[in-house]
This record gives sequence, structure tokens and C-alpha cells, in this order.
Amino acid sequence: MNRSYELKVKLTLKAPLISSGGGDVTRGWNRIFYRNSDGKLALQGSHVKGKLREAINELTKMNIVKSVNVDELFGKENGAGQYLPETAALLFTDFLYAGKEETSKLTKVSINSQTGASKENFLQVMENIVPSGSLTEWNGKIVFFAADDNAAKSIANNLTLGVKWMTAMGGAKGSGCGRLEEVQAGLQPAQPTEQISAVLPVNRDLGLIFEFENDLFVGGITKKTSYAESQQVIPGAMIKGALAKFLNQLCGINQLANVIDAQNQPVEQQFPILAECFSDIHFSHAFPTPPGATARPVTLPFSIIQVSAKNSSKKPFVDVASKAFSFPDDNGNGKAPLFQIDWKSDDGLKADFGWANCEIINKTRTAIDAKTRRAKADKLYTFQYLTPYAKDKQTTQGKVRWLAYVRFPEMDDGKLQMLTDEFYRIMGFGWNTMGKRSARFVCHFVGGRSPAKILSSSDVFKNGEAVVSLQTDALLFDGSNLASQRNNLDLHRVYNDYWQHATKQSCELVRFFARQKLMGGYLAKRYRLTPQYYPFVLTEAGSVFVLRAKNIENATNYLLRLQEDGLPLPNDIAQRVPSDKQPWQVCPFVRENGYGEINLNLTCHWDENFFTQLEGDCQ
Repeated sequence: MNRSYELKVKLTLKAPLISSGGGDVTRGWNRIFYRNSDGKLALQGSHVKGKLREAINELTKMNIVKSVNVDELFGKENGAGQYLPETAALLFTDFLYAGKEETSKLTKVSINSQTGASKENFLQVMENIVPSGSLTEWNGKIVFFAADDNAAKSIANNLTLGVKWMTAMGGAKGSGCGRLEEVQAGLQPAQPTEQISAVLPVNRDLGLIFEFENDLFVGGITKKTSYAESQQVIPGAMIKGALAKFLNQLCGINQLANVIDAQNQPVEQQFPILAECFSDIHFSHAFPTPPGATARPVTLPFSIIQVSAKNSSKKPFVDVASKAFSFPDDNGNGKAPLFQIDWKSDDGLKADFGWANCEIINKTRTAIDAKTRRAKADKLYTFQYLTPYAKDKQTTQGKVRWLAYVRFPEMDDGKLQMLTDEFYRIMGFGWNTMGKRSARFVCHFVGGRSPAKILSSSDVFKNGEAVVSLQTDALLFDGSNLASQRNNLDLHRVYNDYWQHATKQSCELVRFFARQKLMGGYLAKRYRLTPQYYPFVLTEAGSVFVLRAKNIENATNYLLRLQEDGLPLPNDIAQRVPSDKQPWQVCPFVRENGYGEINLNLTCHWDENFFTQLEGDCQ
């Protein structure tokens, strides 16, 4: 079994030095030095990684470094039509400045060779963090897995040689900035961020609390622009995939996308119960909560509308889910109530429902052409990251907490004990990275799920009706089957068919408040269920469905079970899953990946004074 190692590297660079990264430039400056979310001067890990890759490539061509698979170590771009990840085996942290900042201005200008005067628009003012000629120290880590100490030393020696081969860091290297003067490197086994000190009680539900140590990027719907925004909710699929990748790395598998099941022999030999049950383990989405919070946020229901009431101290919100579909009185002001899609502000309602106000930071990256040493065309991107902190509390105690849970499959107590033991054992080996840029985190454990910020009614049905609100996106119908019905499409009938299927004909749909979105691209192509290309049509988190019971006892049991386990796939999609495949292998939006999480009868649906009470709580 592999072990994680850290190569600690100290770079000594000669000033002047500039390394920007997409931060806001203040008036009077053209380029300022990059600072991380803690406000510390840093060389981005991606920059060090790119420079080191270039150096290793050069040393390999000269036969100085041998038997090194550069693509395996540093990753590579997916080829056309390829959707499996080509992730890097090396993880680079940012390299932080160890000295004292003494900021001054460094100016550069280009001279017209004919006139001997400055060229117009060619004056650049850059931030100089220390006086020119000073030596600066930068400390960072390169983390990787190796089978034993000898293998780790071999990798470390090659990496150290590559770092020493580099001549300069940062920008404006052609002008003599950032000259590399000295390199020091030391190898040691990585220490887990948290050890399991005591076995928690055996329970099907295990709460997870993630606190990140560096900036996080969570992918979502990709817009064809050079600016990529991060989602604030971490999908269960991302958490589960990160753990699967760690399992493969830990067990010495180079193909990190290998399925975790009983056929994966390296994993099965070390974790037999986990390998057998991995696809059936339910990982919920992780919701961001304010620092120190213990309650899990609740998605704002689409049945909440905003009204404009005159001379009222109440919050201008009303939930109309449990009422007949009619708008409240407009109080004579002539303004129609607004659904969420039309709100200009939620007036703090999202914070009332438990959501953190995440701070964001921009980072700009580009690919460099190995021959010209210039930026490649169409390869300049700015990424919007989430910092570890909430906007209103920038301290080490002010970290956002992402709350999630794991639900283990039903099994006898003895097997469940073995499964949880294996799960805790993996945590003890130091699983601590997640996301598209391998953000590092610390994971804490609690017995059972975290309570919801907004409570639910004790009664599943009131006056024969139950209000179901989606906490996460859900796949409730097959869009490809409906394509031929677009001229006669009745969404009420479509949703009613689903709820009758999900509740075994014990409920029927009364009314609903829902939005849909398309998930296509590589998802629709990789997980194709039909010969034609059809995107998945997801019903968005926040959608609300009011159900009427045909049989109260049966309906109550089914809805409580769905609240525990999540919503199943619609019947027409479940029937198309090949017998030799697991559902997640042909459709990523399964409940085991956190999709289809629901809440029943939130108090905001039924309590006329709910928003008034929130106003009182805020005061």
C-alpha cells in the first residue's frame, strides 16, 4: 500500500520579483503581487508546477533525468472525445513568502529606437515587495504518493534536480526579475491532518464537517467564456469521487479513475467491505455554513414569494405552498408578488436559512508555449475560487464549515461495524484533498446528521397534504422521452407520474413550484442513455411539490423513507440501466451522489408568522 510524502522546498529568489495572479489592481498600479486568501504574499502552486514541468521536460530530453512519466506526474489535457480525468500525481501548495514586506514601486518603460524617447502607452508600474537586490525566501510543499521510502526518494531527487534547473520565477523574467539563487529541499512522510482518536458509535449516518485550508474551486455548468465561476455547494459526487481517487492512490493504482468495487483487487485486498459496498454508500452534498454553525442550511423553497406591503415591519416574504394557488393582496400598491427569479435582494433571507456568505477570489492562469515561451492563444482563463473564510469574519476562527453526511447501506450490525471501521481507517491515512484544484481540507466527524436550520413539522401530512421541497437538484423525468411531446407537454402530469412511482401510488400531485435546467456537454455524451444526444433535464433545488395522500399510512411511510434515503431515478431511466452496469455508471444524478435530497413540511410552509419570527430573531 502506498504512503503520502511531502517534499518541502525553500526557494531563495533575488528581487526585484513580481508574480501576479488575477487580484484587483488599485489605481496607480499595473501589476501587484499575488496574495492568498490570508493576505500573504505567495507564488501560486500552479506557477511553480508549470516551471518545474518545463525543467523536467528539458532534463528528460538531455537524458539527465530518466524513467520519468511527465504526464503521469504533472497531468495532461484530455484529448478530443476523452472525458476520464488525466489528473496529476503531484500536488503543489502555494509557496509563501517568509520575510517582511517592504513595498515600493518598480517602473518599466519601452524606448523608441528612432526617437530615443519612451514609447507611448508602454510605461508599466509594478509592485516591488522588497528592495531590488534583496534575497527573498519562499516555502512550499510538493505532495505525492509512493510505495516505499526508496521510491519516494527517487521521485524527490528528480523533482529537486528539476527545481534547481529553473533559472527564474514569476513574471518579467526576461528583465532579470525573480532570479533563482538557491534551493533547499527535504523529504518526509506526510502527516494526516486529523487522526481518528476514538471509534464513533456504529450508525448508518455519519456527519462530516469540512474546513478548507486553501482556496476551493467547485465546477458546475460551464459557460463558454474565459471566466469560470465556482459553485458554493459541493456535490456528493465530488466528495465521493475525491475519496475514490484517494483510495486508488493509497492502493497503488496509477489509473485514478478506476471503479471502486470488488473487481478492483488492490483496493479489495485492503478494504474488502468498502470495495463491495462503495457504490451503495450515499454521500450528501456539502452546504456552506457560517463559522461555528452546527445546523445544516436549508435551500430556499421556490414557493416563497416577495410582496410589497405598505407600512409593515414584517419581512416582505410569504410562502404559498400550503395554500390554494392565489397571490396575497397587493395592499393597493398595484405591484405583483415576485418569485425568486425576479428578486433583486433576498433581504438576508438566505442567511436566515443557514447559508454562509462565502468570500470569493479571482485567479488568472494561462498555458505557455514551450517554444516561444509566450502565452498560448485562447488559453488565458480567470477562475473564481471560494476562500476558506466567510466575508464577515476574516480570522482563523472564521472559516466556513461545509456540512455533509454519509449514509451507509442497510446491512446487519456486524457487517456495518466492519464497514465503518474501514471507513475510519481510510480517514486515518490522511484523505485531505478535494475539488478541481485539489484544495486541502480538515474533516471532522459527528455521529448522525447535522440538524436542519429550518425545522420540519412533526406531522407528515396536514389536512391530507404534504409539502416536499428539494434540497438538491434531482432527475425526476427523462427529457429524451418528452422531446416528441413538446407540443403537448403537461409538466403537472409528468411530475404526478413521478411522485406516484416514488410513493408506490400512495400520493398524487396537487400543485408544484419548480424550475428546470439542462445538464449536457460531456455529462450527456459520456453517460449517454440513447443513441441520440440528449442533455439531462434536472429539476432544481428549491422546487416544491404539494402531495395529497391516497392512503395516509402508506404515504407517510414512503415519504419518511424518501427523506432518509433521497429520491430514486424515474422509472423510464432506471429501466434502461444495463444489467452489467450500476445506475451511477450510466447516470451521474443518483441519490448515492447526493441528488434528490428532500425536506418534508418545513415550518415556513405552514406557519403564517414564520417570516415575522425571523425578523424578530434578527433584531
